[in-house]
Amino acid sequence: PLLRTLGVSSVGTALSSLASLARTKLVAVTLGTAGVAIAGQVSQSMFALTWLATFGTSAGTTRYLSEALSRDDQPRAALVVRTAAALLAAAAALLVAAGLLAAPHAAAWLFGSPAAVRWVWWLLPAVPAAALMSLSTALLRGEGQAQRLALGQAAGACAAIGATYLLLR
Repeated sequence: PLLRTLGVSSVGTALSSLASLARTKLVAVTLGTAGVAIAGQVSQSMFALTWLATFGTSAGTTRYLSEALSRDDQPRAALVVRTAAALLAAAAALLVAAGLLAAPHAAAWLFGSPAAVRWVWWLLPAVPAAALMSLSTALLRGEGQAQRLALGQAAGACAAIGATYLLLR
């Protein structure tokens, strides 16, 4: 089981890496080097927002869910899931609201112009999506579902390429 899990996890990581390379190439071909720099800023900003939206709860959710399931304590497992989901939903909602209010400032900081506010609005749905992905990842790890986790990583990587394409059109 360990080798199989490692293999599946490696495939998911490889697909994510290839998707990242494809996204960067798509941006570079479409927008040039300046576009790659902006894409890097957006990526790092999303990383920071994801961290803020999740409070680093992924490891704790994985641990407590795994413990509850190993004891066959379904009520405790359900409590872990509900608590993590409520925390992530509240944090994501607050960040999206703050993003809507600060969109002109974020556009000026990220894209060099307050006029790029539509790009910020377009990126805001990624905050709750990232929180949902974090929760899903923690739950799948807590349940020991390595194959589903790898499939989710691959689906997320493909969605990121599609989102990049739509943003650049």
